Amino acid sequence: ERGMLPEAFAIRSRFGTPVLGILFSASGVLLLSWMSFQEIIAAENYLYCFGMFLEFAAFIWLRIKNPTMPRPYKIPLGTVGVTLMCIPPSVLLCVVLAIASLKVMIVSITAVVIGFLFYPGLEYLKNKNWMRFSSSP
Repeated sequence: ERGMLPEAFAIRSRFGTPVLGILFSASGVLLLSWMSFQEIIAAENYLYCFGMFLEFAAFIWLRIKNPTMPRPYKIPLGTVGVTLMCIPPSVLLCVVLAIASLKVMIVSITAVVIGFLFYPGLEYLKNKNWMRFSSSP
């Protein structure tokens, strides 16, 4: 409904439920059912660490490339200061990544690779008009 997935995912049953979305979500749950609850939480944390690294990188990148861009608030440090500010949490994130089990690493990295492949694949389908993508207001 935001134009990120093919329109087929927005089709709803007579009860208003997105059936295809529920089926894909349920299949994801089914795939995770062979893991313990602690491993699922560890995999979620592993993926969250990747997201935090991206946020830190974007934060520093935007400070360098668009220093005058209007922002709702500004951290009163220069580029070196904000880079140094991001180092301690980045080290902590690396510790979280390092203590994860091999099973958690494989599942998480597989999910990241699938995401990196899906996004350009969906953009290709969108650009070629092979599938319909629409956004609801």
